[in-house]
Amino acid sequence: MKRIFTLCVLCASLLTVTAQVPLGSYPDKDSIISAQEAQIRELRQERDKLRHEVDKLRQVIATLTGVKTDTVVAKKDTVVAPAAPEKPTVDLTVSHIYRREVVRKNCFIVITKANFTLSVYEVVGRDTLLAATFPICYGRNKGNKTRSGDGCTPECTMAHPFTIKQIQNSSHWPHDFKDGRGSILAYGPWFMRLDLSQGYPKGHPVAGNTSIGIHGSTNNESSVPGQGSEGCVRLRDKDVATLHDLYAQEGQKVIIFPVDHKPLSFEK
Repeated sequence: MKRIFTLCVLCASLLTVTAQVPLGSYPDKDSIISAQEAQIRELRQERDKLRHEVDKLRQVIATLTGVKTDTVVAKKDTVVAPAAPEKPTVDLTVSHIYRREVVRKNCFIVITKANFTLSVYEVVGRDTLLAATFPICYGRNKGNKTRSGDGCTPECTMAHPFTIKQIQNSSHWPHDFKDGRGSILAYGPWFMRLDLSQGYPKGHPVAGNTSIGIHGSTNNESSVPGQGSEGCVRLRDKDVATLHDLYAQEGQKVIIFPVDHKPLSFEK
């Protein structure tokens, strides 16, 4: 009996609550959807206002700091990505000394035709560190050297490099470029003669060529950087002196990469 009485009380309470709700006061499905769409429209308006404020702030930052930022007109429901940092650029028309104190026997030279540069690298443990870069002038004609007198600078690979065979004082060496100037000083203070034999197959006509070298550009410094030599690699006189004084030695590896060379990991 006690349980029946309790059940009756609960039923009466439920009827009382139901009677207090007017008929037709529950929202239908269409009303709920309309309300949600209105809220979405309001949120999108707020989002667009915030994007406008962000663009204004970017303009203020660019004005105050000189740092460019991307002002992107975003499509709806897209995210505005921050501006990507710009890569620092290096002026390759002048020399750059990064490491003056090196162990010469751990250094090697990379000549990159595409950039008109001669770079010195030092192997330190497992790392290959850039020590210096110098602008250069190389052969007036494109491509790899195939014969003597073709006006091309020879090319090789890391696996089969050239080497510096001999370093000579060339400060008094003359040369006639057949351009009307006659016999004039042309090689700067040092001539680093290259051994090309490892970079060419045995018996190739260029393999035994001993006239190619790295040297200065006395009376021709305006040709650096560029193409204009008879096949050798020219540096400005002060730069070939720095190369000699700080980095180069006989027996050192020299790699000359072609124009279409893809940078190796240590060059990036």
